[in-house]
Amino acid sequence: MRRSLIHFWKIHLAVLLGAAVATAVLTGAFLVGDSVRGSLRDLTLNRLGDIDHVMLSERFFRETHATEMGASSTTDEGYDRVVPAMLLSGTAVNATTKTKASRVQIQGIDERFLGFWLSPETGELSEFLKKQPRQLFPSVIINQSLKKELNVEVGDTLLISFQNQYEIHPEFLLGRRDTLDVLQTLRLSVSKIVPNVGIGQFGLRPHQSLPFNAYVSLPVLQKALDQEAKVNAILISSPKISAADATERLENELDQVIRLNDFGLTLRRAGDHFSLETSEFVLKPNIIKLAKTVAAENEIPVTTVMTYLANEISTNGKAVPYSTIAALGVNE
Repeated sequence: MRRSLIHFWKIHLAVLLGAAVATAVLTGAFLVGDSVRGSLRDLTLNRLGDIDHVMLSERFFRETHATEMGASSTTDEGYDRVVPAMLLSGTAVNATTKTKASRVQIQGIDERFLGFWLSPETGELSEFLKKQPRQLFPSVIINQSLKKELNVEVGDTLLISFQNQYEIHPEFLLGRRDTLDVLQTLRLSVSKIVPNVGIGQFGLRPHQSLPFNAYVSLPVLQKALDQEAKVNAILISSPKISAADATERLENELDQVIRLNDFGLTLRRAGDHFSLETSEFVLKPNIIKLAKTVAAENEIPVTTVMTYLANEISTNGKAVPYSTIAALGVNE
């Protein structure tokens, strides 16, 4: 073996160097991977503050759900905070220079939301959500990223635009398509600029880029959307409960407080039958499937019905404008 090593020393040296380089590369990759994962984890935790769970809905629901779910927060095993909020996405425009920023995170919040970031600076922000004396428009707090993108200062006016929430989708005949109807715009005065840390870094999307954040008083945003006493998100802090237990507990509590009208559904009884109706014009497939399952379990026959508006019904040269057409399914 010794003679072989001496005779083929060049080959063995090349193999040794190759193995050393490969080991160094793999070790470096593992270290970089751990570093990136650690950085992303720290970034996410900083953005969320003390928030452990988020319940986000595509529909607005009653704000009182947060109160009902947080009823046990005074116990040792309860939640520290259960906070309702409006989380929207839209655009912001500098009213003077017309500079525009897209993908702006518009948060409708109150002082309860600020409690997820415990610092003297955050505690004082609640005053900046209120309309100040001699201020023409409601207040908005923005982070440093949005300030830099729009080149605004405290006292400047912003135009915040976001999509209106209607029950009927614009694609349907009765849906609203006009831009003035689809988009809602608020004129706001910048009352405070927060740094891109803590609450200024808040966001639910796990990416490294800094978000554009705009914080508006919750009642102001609710009024603009004509959704008084409603929200689309509940943020929860539950450090005393394990993640698995908290998730199960939240699901059980949600089952207790949720109602059909939170989904835009109405169950009517007329004579010997029930009808399940939706304010969204058509029932979603998952709702139809669930309703059929419940009916089958209770041996209830089901008939599907779809009602739509026809522009015109005509025959033999005669026409009737804007008539209602109902399509009836067979018993299933």
